[in-house]
Amino acid sequence: MKVIIDSTCYLDDAFIKENDIEVASLHVVVNGESYEEISVDNEFVFKHLNEGNKVSTSAVAPAVFEEMFNKYPNEAILVFPLSQGLSGTYQSAMIAKEMVGRENIHVFDTMVCAYGNENIVLQVVEAIKEGRSVGEVILLAQELSENAEVLFTLTTLDHVVRGGRISKVSAALANIVGIKPVIEMVDGKLEVTRKSRTHKKIVNNFIIKEIKEHASKYSKLYLRVIDLKQDEFAKQIKEGLKDVENIDITHTKYIGPVFSYHLGDEGYGITWTAVR
Repeated sequence: MKVIIDSTCYLDDAFIKENDIEVASLHVVVNGESYEEISVDNEFVFKHLNEGNKVSTSAVAPAVFEEMFNKYPNEAILVFPLSQGLSGTYQSAMIAKEMVGRENIHVFDTMVCAYGNENIVLQVVEAIKEGRSVGEVILLAQELSENAEVLFTLTTLDHVVRGGRISKVSAALANIVGIKPVIEMVDGKLEVTRKSRTHKKIVNNFIIKEIKEHASKYSKLYLRVIDLKQDEFAKQIKEGLKDVENIDITHTKYIGPVFSYHLGDEGYGITWTAVR
């Protein structure tokens, strides 16, 4: 089996190399010139934004996926692009699948992105290592995708508005002094779903309490915590859930150029998925 991710699935380079994962790169576009995301860093993005240059992002082209698919004519291919509600990358993978005309290519719309897809791919790779069959891994990937959720908060929504992911009206309401917006993936898109005046409420009520409730419904829950310059809140989340036996916790402190452009560089949150 061959696993393909896009470049917004920010798994560690060593993990990607060790597990022979293919990466299809989105692009960062500056003043009309396109750069593969895997060839630039976050400093590159913020430098151009601070200089007032026009910055945007673009999806993976179908031809990129087509070339990757043709490299592995005899293998089952599992593709994990970011949510089609956020990017045309999923559609590009589907077009490429039609172009090569093979049934052993499986493109999953996880309805999440970035560290949400990381969480899913980590479990899929582990299942492959365990020697599970193609059919078993596909069923697992489907279940993990169907159960995946993302929740996070940011210090500002300015980046999200600029990228067009949240309306200016929603952002204006959320940016009221003292109000901390909670953003979740709803039908594959980013939405401000709740607001809080304190981080304590977000950590204890919206994250720890709710994750414990979800964990009680599943045999195993996989939680991935993210913090961008917000280490203290990540510690509180992990501490509050450390005694729940059926929760497997991982932690990341990184998002790459595409999502740094859309979200900024300060915030924290979680993603989770589970199996029954």
